[in-house]
Amino acid sequence: MTLEEALKTKYVGSDDNGKMLLAYSSEQLHVIKEALKRNEPMKPIAYDIKGNIACPNCERILVENDRLNSSYCKRCGQALKWNDDEE
Repeated sequence: MTLEEALKTKYVGSDDNGKMLLAYSSEQLHVIKEALKRNEPMKPIAYDIKGNIACPNCERILVENDRLNSSYCKRCGQALKWNDDEE
C-alpha cells in the first residue's frame, strides 16, 4: 500500500459535537506511521569493515555524492542527519 492509498479515509459520520469521524485500517495506520518515522532525520550507520555507511532504514550504501547533495535516502526517502548540528 502506498502512502497516498493509506491517506484515503472512510467517512463514518459525526460525533455529538459535529466533528467528522474517520476510519483507518491497521494497515493504513502502519503505512502512515512508517512514513512519519522516515521524516525524522537519522544518522547513517556503519555498514561494513570497508568503512561504507548506509541508510539506517533500508541499509542502502550511501556514496560521497549522497553526503554532498542529499538530505534523504534515494531508495526509501529516509531523512538523513549527517552531523550532530542538524535538527
